Amino acid sequence: MKVCIIDDEVSNIGILAKFLKIKGHESVTTIKGKEGLSFLENEIFDVTLLDVDIPDMSGIDIVNALHESGRIKDQKIIIFSAANMEEKVLDDLKGKGVIDILKKPMDLSELITKLEEIVKSN
Repeated sequence: MKVCIIDDEVSNIGILAKFLKIKGHESVTTIKGKEGLSFLENEIFDVTLLDVDIPDMSGIDIVNALHESGRIKDQKIIIFSAANMEEKVLDDLKGKGVIDILKKPMDLSELITKLEEIVKSN
């Protein structure tokens, strides 16, 4: 499985990338939202893990840009955030094609199970 991780917290990226590698998966990572959007516009990943709070371009901005361009249908995006999000925002993200929304900190074994379910469902 090829996973794109977009998160401005380097420690989160490191943990997720190492965990995925141990489980036999490849990951592409960035701490910058604009670079992450470029990855998603130019490549198709099995799953993308996208943080909401990224300084240069939020996860919501990335979802909106992919939705507007029609590229969101090519991606399987899981949003994650430490902050509580309003139900309207969550519904809007799912309506645009986000598969799931998870709270930080994530349980890594639960995350890998969810990733594998998403890939098997295709």
